[in-house]
Amino acid sequence: MPPKKAKGPGAGDEGYDPSEFLRSYKKVVRELNPTLDEATAQHFDEAQRTVVAAMGDLEEEPMPVAFNFVGRLGPGPTRCMRHALLGSGPGLNASAFPYRPLTTLTFRGCGIQDGGATNIAEILKPSAAACQGNGVQLTSLTITEDSLTKAGYEALSVGLAANTLLTELKLDYNPTLDDTATRVLCAGLWMKLNLSVLSLQFCSIGPAGAGHLARFIAQPGVRLQKLDLEGNPLTPEGLGALSEGIRGAQTLEMLSLRSTGIAHPYAQSEWAAAMPRVDDAWRQFLPAIQANGASAEAPLSALDLRDNNLETPPLDLDNMIVAEGAEAPLPEINWPDRMEVMLSTPGNKVMRLLVDITIHNYDKLYRAGGAGGKKGGKKKKGKKKK
Repeated sequence: MPPKKAKGPGAGDEGYDPSEFLRSYKKVVRELNPTLDEATAQHFDEAQRTVVAAMGDLEEEPMPVAFNFVGRLGPGPTRCMRHALLGSGPGLNASAFPYRPLTTLTFRGCGIQDGGATNIAEILKPSAAACQGNGVQLTSLTITEDSLTKAGYEALSVGLAANTLLTELKLDYNPTLDDTATRVLCAGLWMKLNLSVLSLQFCSIGPAGAGHLARFIAQPGVRLQKLDLEGNPLTPEGLGALSEGIRGAQTLEMLSLRSTGIAHPYAQSEWAAAMPRVDDAWRQFLPAIQANGASAEAPLSALDLRDNNLETPPLDLDNMIVAEGAEAPLPEINWPDRMEVMLSTPGNKVMRLLVDITIHNYDKLYRAGGAGGKKGGKKKKGKKKK
């Protein structure tokens, strides 16, 4: 039996028919594009297939709460999608209404660009209908593998600042999300205190961007629980900048710094120059974790440090090339050992710690979670690193 059609915006969720959304989308496309050349018509046809696929199997789930757009869409069709979702716009009359069951929007490799980001921002902004409980009320937004510029991030920032319902934001694999874009994004996040998940994997965030994020997570009232920065070029300076945010964060329970270049470089020729920077960063980072554990409402309990060269490099002082007039650094501080001490300190709150198996004290550091931080796996057999 096909899903029952809704009678209007006051109808319950069970009355909403996603086919109405698709009809509204087609009406807006025709209204905004009365004449299309062959190439543009082909693009909109392809986009329509993406829109249909995003709704999933309607027989299995007649009233989907998540639309997952994968593949080519573009800014124009994204604009049409926005009007169809909100139930207002060109080609739509008073009988149209928002697709209210929707809570999750995902765009993966859709090429929405700045124009599409601007229209998504409009969905985030509260409307009169939304305030009355009859509008689209998103709780999760994902935009990955796109090419936004500063203008696109500014539009999203404005939408985020006005939004009170969204709790999950994922902007992974966006190479244009650099330090400047992070600053722009954080301007909106400063007003988005209820965001609980922020994922920025494999972007281009460096030390300055880490500083902007640190100020955001330490802001009073922020409820962020998970921050994922995997694959960003933070460097030791970024770790140091982020430490101040960790120290002041009240609800940050999960942090991923996997493959962020926060420790020793892998090239031996760079060890001497990098060691003072690494030591300075970790002198800030470990105490920040301890301070967080002592004062946070919900302290940091899960930390991913994999794919960072944490092991103190075995310096060959006899053959090391040191700049003229400079002293060769001494490997006095072994940070994996310092982490081991931190974990054994009374009051430690880190229950899940993921590190590389090559670290000499992996058995003492690795924690898979659970009471008392018990290890959830065995160390593989092999030669012990000296």
